[in-house]
Amino acid sequence: MTTMFDPSGPPQAQSAMKRQKKAKAASGAEQAARAVIEQSCGRQLTDGEWAHQRRRLIEFVLTLARWDRERQIAEPKNNQPEASRQAVGD
Repeated sequence: MTTMFDPSGPPQAQSAMKRQKKAKAASGAEQAARAVIEQSCGRQLTDGEWAHQRRRLIEFVLTLARWDRERQIAEPKNNQPEASRQAVGD
């Protein structure tokens, strides 16, 4: 019986490799964000300072996403013809 060699390895190894690629991409974005913040501060941040700034950035992005969802939900209501808005209000 002959088995074929799969260079990518077993499925578990493949998913681990995918996770590593995602982590590298995320860390690249994180490194870029940290570099921008450090440049605006004029110095390198400690790991603790970066952790604090990272949390604040994530909170900010989540707030923007929430506002966008709220706007998208509210927008169709604002685009209704005048007559239908009055009918709903009666």
